[in-house]
Amino acid sequence: GKEKQPADSLPYQRAIAIAVLALVAFESTYNMALTSVSTTSRSSYLESIPAYRELVARNEEKDSDFYRYEKLSRVTKNDGALAGYPTASLFSSTSNAAVQDWYDRMGMSESKVFYCFDGQTPLSAALLNVRYLFSRSDAEDSSLYTLIDEQDGVYLYQNNYTLPAGFILQDGQDFSSSDFSEETSDPFEVQNQMAASVSTSDPLFVPIESEESGNQAFFDVYTEGHYYAYCKSSKIDTVSISSASVNKTYKKVKYDYILDLGRHETGDHVTLTNDGDSVLNAVVVRLDEAVLSRTLQTLSEQPFTVDSYDSSHVTGHIDVTKAGRLILSIANEPGWTMKVDGEAADYDVYDGVFLSVPLTEGSHTIELSYRPAGLTAGLIVSLICLLVFIGIGVVPKRLGKKS
Repeated sequence: GKEKQPADSLPYQRAIAIAVLALVAFESTYNMALTSVSTTSRSSYLESIPAYRELVARNEEKDSDFYRYEKLSRVTKNDGALAGYPTASLFSSTSNAAVQDWYDRMGMSESKVFYCFDGQTPLSAALLNVRYLFSRSDAEDSSLYTLIDEQDGVYLYQNNYTLPAGFILQDGQDFSSSDFSEETSDPFEVQNQMAASVSTSDPLFVPIESEESGNQAFFDVYTEGHYYAYCKSSKIDTVSISSASVNKTYKKVKYDYILDLGRHETGDHVTLTNDGDSVLNAVVVRLDEAVLSRTLQTLSEQPFTVDSYDSSHVTGHIDVTKAGRLILSIANEPGWTMKVDGEAADYDVYDGVFLSVPLTEGSHTIELSYRPAGLTAGLIVSLICLLVFIGIGVVPKRLGKKS
């Protein structure tokens, strides 16, 4: 206050102030260590961007079709935007909520501000039209991916199991994850039911018996193949896998995504370990590639072929031999318009996210155009504001000069 403090009280005040400052500094440091996001240096983050761009440029000389790239390991969720290739991951406060929900149902990584390819399976990757994948390893599972190029330690793989940019879903084929997720929260079961609706009753993902003890889960491999796991516990952040074939660590498991355990040979003993104290409550499965092949082959019988595209237009054609619903690997956003055979058409949204339209038998052309919702209104408001600014800033000065 205004009154002068006694001189003998100043040392105590300084000591208290120093103690409070030390406590605040400690709390801030400790809190940041526990809750902040991991970071990387700018140089290490950007050093591989030229390699990705070079691989994309070389690949697009050979394949100019409509598709997406993705990463089997990433630095951030906006790697594609930075390197300039079409991707299935995005970090943005305005990211599409319907896409986030679809990723959640399919067992992929998502939150309120991003959706991410982590947690993909061959089925979800095919539905997202991911044809090529980047990796830092030259030893990815050759049954799923074919190595086609390399640049400065970055390897480009072609996905062996894909779908066209659009396909016909016939009556009786229910490929809606939202329908099946009402019955179960297990993404493997959701995808099993999706596959069963178009191919056979054999499961796409075969359940594997596992045992749990404390913060670990174990299983033995009796059939060689590609394995996946899904941890139902919500208190898990980091999981490690240890086996003769694969040693790997998965981070941010709290985002509730499928763990790609890789390919394992017969006789492997696999251990999953949580870095915390919580039980994993893990579901382990093996991919049945024969079922996957049959499912995608059935869906690809009537493919939609893209003839031309840019950032706001897509034009293509399709020959329909059996009437059904065209499902496009393009997410619905306010602003899309569609023409079928040159006539304006009202499109639907399939599974809460994909652009869709019913088609009769015969040859059809499809034209898509995108104009951001609110663009016209935004331009009008901006123009009005500009005129007001000119009026406030210029007119009074001219009137002043005249007076």
